[in-house]
Amino acid sequence: MTHPDGDADPGLTDALLREAGWVRALARRLARDQAAADDAAQGALALALQKRPDPGRGLRPWLARVVARLARRDERA
Repeated sequence: MTHPDGDADPGLTDALLREAGWVRALARRLARDQAAADDAAQGALALALQKRPDPGRGLRPWLARVVARLARRDERA
């Protein structure tokens, strides 16, 4: 979600910074190697900045689904 001036929502940015370590740890467990884990974690965080999940549904479950999807996609490639 962005503000009308085009900047990222500071609340979302703060939440993602708090979850970044958790996202990286999850990606390491799901990915085939460190490079794939880094890609999945970075991709999930970037996507969250572009397409914020519904605030009522929770950020961690959304991030977990995205990380898992990105890790699987990389594994198939």
